[in-house]
Amino acid sequence: MGSGTHRDHPPAGGANPRSGYIPIAISKYGKNPKLAQQFIDFVTGSEGQAICAKYSDFADPESAFKWIGAVKPVGGEYVVPKEWLNRRATVDPKKVVKP
Repeated sequence: MGSGTHRDHPPAGGANPRSGYIPIAISKYGKNPKLAQQFIDFVTGSEGQAICAKYSDFADPESAFKWIGAVKPVGGEYVVPKEWLNRRATVDPKKVVKP
């Protein structure tokens, strides 16, 4: 919801508002910064946060943990099957389609 650059002057308190774990900001290249600010105010306000929570987009880890019921492990390790390690992709140059 907010991959643009933040404003020249950060919001009060120095923290950028977030939608879920994604920072939300006004792009300095936007054509309507007032409307963008209204959108941020809506998304970060109680009504917007209720909508986000309805679709499991939480503003902070504590809200997510409360919904999940506990802290769950994230990440891990993926082991590539040994039989994949010796495979080599081959390309027949005669069958390559040129644009």
